[in-house]
Amino acid sequence: MDANQILLIILLIIVVIAAVFAVELRDLIYASISLAILSIALAGVFWILNAPWVALFQLMVYGGAVTVLLISTVALTERFESGEPVEELDKIIPEPTEEASS
Repeated sequence: MDANQILLIILLIIVVIAAVFAVELRDLIYASISLAILSIALAGVFWILNAPWVALFQLMVYGGAVTVLLISTVALTERFESGEPVEELDKIIPEPTEEASS
């Protein structure tokens, strides 16, 4: 195996691990950061596979713009701790009635 294959395997392992973290993390900031890591590693995979334009757009759009948009959106929203009851949710989402379920 040459150096490109070893680097490709390492980057693909990073992509899989970052994807699992992006889905499983409960804190949205950390999930967004792991999504950025996933995007950067995927851009490296595209670069190794001789697709430099795809790698460049992956890095700029997903690694940059989408990640900044997600982090700024999460930072501007109000956070609730996991132990706090969210009472406003009952006002927004009405409870289903028996007529609607049948």
